[in-house]
Amino acid sequence: MGTTARYKKAEQFYLLSLKDSVVSQDAGCTAAVYNDLGLNYKIMEQVDKAVACFQIALDLKLKYLTNADTNPSVAITYNNLGGIYFTQEEYELAAIMCRNAARIYRASPNPNQISLATCYNNIATVCKELERYEDALLMYEKSLEIRLSVLPSAHPMIATVYNNVAQVYYLQGISGKAAEFWKKALAIQQTSLPSDHPILGRTYQSIAIALYEHGHLEQALEYAKQSQKIKSTNLPTDHRKLKEKNE
Repeated sequence: MGTTARYKKAEQFYLLSLKDSVVSQDAGCTAAVYNDLGLNYKIMEQVDKAVACFQIALDLKLKYLTNADTNPSVAITYNNLGGIYFTQEEYELAAIMCRNAARIYRASPNPNQISLATCYNNIATVCKELERYEDALLMYEKSLEIRLSVLPSAHPMIATVYNNVAQVYYLQGISGKAAEFWKKALAIQQTSLPSDHPILGRTYQSIAIALYEHGHLEQALEYAKQSQKIKSTNLPTDHRKLKEKNE
């Protein structure tokens, strides 16, 4: 069975589940099925159907859950909607959804710190797209603070935040700070990824560009060489671009 067929089969299963009397009489179960159906539609790239299902799930949870203001499942649905709106470039709506999710995680009796940090990271990414760079940096800082407190200092999720912060500084034209944070990301990536991993190549390239724009030409060249070395190892020996470089 192909991938598309599997998701079509899953869709049929969820739709049948909604007609089941046990499910239909339990608002929580119904909301869970709609949420899963929404995820299925999202994967199938049927965005409008995904939004509709997530919204139904959210409405049911807000109406029938007595602890909706502190229930992580409500936050999950807010995040699902936020992700859809982000891909549609509806950034203001995405920000609202992500902030609602963060509010619920903060209010939860035993908040999931990683989930809260992810919410802050998502809010920051939305702010970056809206060119609200100071807000983006503030949210990335909150995300980083939590991740540093609960994760090993060399965890890849921390490298992700460093990379995101670097991007914001670069977009502001502060190339020196951008290089600083890309170097922090690189230090973690070097311990957690193979030496020829494409992500390392991209980080080396980003540092090279930032250093070049900051006037550190010799350093920029060294990082650029490392980037090119990794790119070369990831290309077939008969790749046209590689052949052109060697001619």
